[in-house]
Amino acid sequence: MKALKSFAVINALVITLFSSQSVFARKKCQMDVSTNNISLTLGSFGSTVPGSVSMVRRKSADSFICYMYSYGFGTGNANSFTRFLVNSRGERIYYNLFKNGNKIVEVSDQTPISTTFWGWSIGNQPAVKSFDLKVETNSNSTYPAGTYSDSIAVKLYSGLPGSPLVLEDTKNFTISLNIPSEISLSLVDVGSAFDPADTHQTMDFGELTTGESMEADLKVLSNSGYRIYMESANKGKLENISEKSKISYDLFINGAKKRLKKKKSEVAEGSGSTPTSGENHRIRVVIGNVSGAKAGVYTDNITITAEAK
Repeated sequence: MKALKSFAVINALVITLFSSQSVFARKKCQMDVSTNNISLTLGSFGSTVPGSVSMVRRKSADSFICYMYSYGFGTGNANSFTRFLVNSRGERIYYNLFKNGNKIVEVSDQTPISTTFWGWSIGNQPAVKSFDLKVETNSNSTYPAGTYSDSIAVKLYSGLPGSPLVLEDTKNFTISLNIPSEISLSLVDVGSAFDPADTHQTMDFGELTTGESMEADLKVLSNSGYRIYMESANKGKLENISEKSKISYDLFINGAKKRLKKKKSEVAEGSGSTPTSGENHRIRVVIGNVSGAKAGVYTDNITITAEAK
C-alpha cells in the first residue's frame, strides 16, 4: 500500500511541473518589421537589385535576448525557395533573394546557422538590414509581355536560431516587373534570317507577264500576341502614273489570298511570344492579266505595320 501511495505523489508532481512550463514562456520583445516593395525593369535583368527590411522596437529591450533578432522570408508564389514572378497567364520569370551570397529562406530552413539573416540592436531606432535580389535570365529567351509579381512574407523573430525564437511581426512586400510589348519586323529574301536592319524589299518583275510571281519573307519578332496590317498605296493594283493605267495583282500571306482595298487591312496575326529567330510569314505576289495594258513602269507601295493584341 505504501508503494502505491508513493507512486501517486510522484505522478502528481510530474503533472504539476509540466503544466507550470507555460508560465515561464518568453514574452514578445515588442518589435515591428517594415518592408519596401521592389519594382523591377528590363534593365534589372542580370543585375543585382538592392532591397531592405528594418526592425524597430516599440520599447527598450528588457533582456539580452531582446537585443537579438532574426528574419525569415517566405516562399511566395513558388512554395519553395526557387522563387519566381508570375503574370496573369501563368508565365514565369525566376529570381532569388540573397544575403552575403546565401539564399534567404525561412529561419527553420536556415542550415547551417552561418546562413541566418540576423542582427542585434540596443536602441529604439530602426535597424535596417539589406539584401540582394537577382533575376535569373536566359540571354536566348524572349520574355513575354505583361506584369509579373510575387509577394513575400517577412517574419521578424526576437532571438537567434539555436535559442528560443518568438515571432514578433509579419509583413509582406511585393516584387513587380512590367515588360512592355515589343514587336520588330524584318523583310528579307526567302529563307533568310531575321535582320532588324532589313525592312524593305523591292520586287522587280522586269517585263510583266500574266501569272508571274515573286516571294519574300516577313519575319516578326515579338514578346506578345500581334496583328499584322498592310496598306497599299493603289488599293491592291499596280499603277502606271504617266498613262493612268492599272494592272491588278493578287497578294498571298502564308498561302491565303488577301485583299488590300481598305486603307489598313489585317493580313496575319500571332499568339504569344515568337521564337528568338522570329515567326515567318511568306509573302507571294502574283501578277494579274496584262493584256491590253499600256506600256510603261507600273508600281505599288505596300506599307506593313504591326501592333500588340
